[in-house]
Amino acid sequence: MPGNREVAVGGGADRFSDLPDGILELVLSFLPAADAVRTSVLSRRFRGAWAHAPALNFSDHLLRDLFLGFAREALARYGAPDIPALHVTIESEFNLGPATDAWLRDAMERAVESVSVTVTAPGALHCLTLPRCLRAMSIALRLSGVCFQHCPLVLPEPDAPTSFCGLTELSLSRVRLQERVRPLGVFLSSCCTQLRKLRLSKVSGGLAADGGLTLWPLVLHLDLLEELEVDRVETFTKLQVASSNLRTLGVLSCFESFLQWGMDTVVEISGPRLEDVSWSGSLPKHLSFLNGSHCIRRLSGLRFYLPDSTSPAMFFF
Repeated sequence: MPGNREVAVGGGADRFSDLPDGILELVLSFLPAADAVRTSVLSRRFRGAWAHAPALNFSDHLLRDLFLGFAREALARYGAPDIPALHVTIESEFNLGPATDAWLRDAMERAVESVSVTVTAPGALHCLTLPRCLRAMSIALRLSGVCFQHCPLVLPEPDAPTSFCGLTELSLSRVRLQERVRPLGVFLSSCCTQLRKLRLSKVSGGLAADGGLTLWPLVLHLDLLEELEVDRVETFTKLQVASSNLRTLGVLSCFESFLQWGMDTVVEISGPRLEDVSWSGSLPKHLSFLNGSHCIRRLSGLRFYLPDSTSPAMFFF
């Protein structure tokens, strides 16, 4: 239309090439990494711009067996040692093996702001061993695309320095802990002292001698922890939390497994500032709030068993 600015169609002006470097790199950070790399053929202005994008988004959706080769080359050509944000999605069973685990370990070490790894393939990663040092402030790992098969997550061994000192948010979903090294609670309490938000969903213990899952305790001493949610963690023997800053606690369907029947299950919370408690599912045998409950403002979704009763009584607040 008359008076309109020229649009970049056909022989029109290329206004993307006129963008400042920071804006162009930000735009590229929203693209899948494979598409961001392809923009290098558009013009000299785009050549290599992807290598300075503040986020890399890797997906094997279209690459399949070419994914690892591309991912290794992209990391090698990225323009700085540090990657602000790293996002990885695995959709193909072809990429669930040890080679992907090794590449993920290297890639995660370079991220300084956030890391997310999501497996939607019909299976689980072969294994994922966390590096001794991670600098990311936020880590979210969903390592299996199926509910009943969890990826083994191997924590760093305690015999050498381990640093996760910048980590403030951690989410683990559909993982199986390898606790031969050290328990998850000990690792988090000693190596992730800045942690403020923790979410565990469908996290299971290691394998027992008969191939079943082992029961395990989660004992957390994290003074800065503000939010904790444990969702369908069905192999708890104990949940013990001590944090002077804990505000929000969610315990969802964690004490309903037949593995816990007859066990002396315990939940013990020391959080003098606790305000919001959400609970769905059954209660453990022992539940206590060591600092009382005078600060709690919201309590929702409780179901528990009355003494000498064969059916659960439900109470909602």
